[in-house]
Amino acid sequence: MFAAETLPVGLTGDHIRDLAEKARTQGARRLDQTLLLRGLADRMRGSNGFGNFASDSLMKLGLLGTIIGFIIMLAPIAGLDVSDKSVLKSSMGVMSDGMAVAMYTTLAGLVGSIPVEAAILHARRRDLGAVRARRAVDRDARRSGAGAPL
Repeated sequence: MFAAETLPVGLTGDHIRDLAEKARTQGARRLDQTLLLRGLADRMRGSNGFGNFASDSLMKLGLLGTIIGFIIMLAPIAGLDVSDKSVLKSSMGVMSDGMAVAMYTTLAGLVGSIPVEAAILHARRRDLGAVRARRAVDRDARRSGAGAPL
């Protein structure tokens, strides 16, 4: 049918090897993939679970800092006396500091989460490449008449 060593390394390649092994042990009976597919889904979620958590946490920390920055920025408005220019000037300084906190924490959250998301995307594409390789093996097997694909 196909050579298991030609499959790419990764979760999908491992799944295809498991399917081939199950097909060999089951013989001519119908191949039920339910448990293998559930196992594949669990492994795929598990391998990216920490990355997803880290990326989401960085984004949420950035959002939290943004909210804190806006609170700092808006706090002086409550006691603002527009007739006193010195109070108005110092309030503007505090408001600027609050806006800076908001913007820097948003930037930090984005800069931290984007590389993590890129790494997760790369891992998913690698596994997709293994699926495409398996389809090519199936297509070649059908063309050569070597038997039905798994």
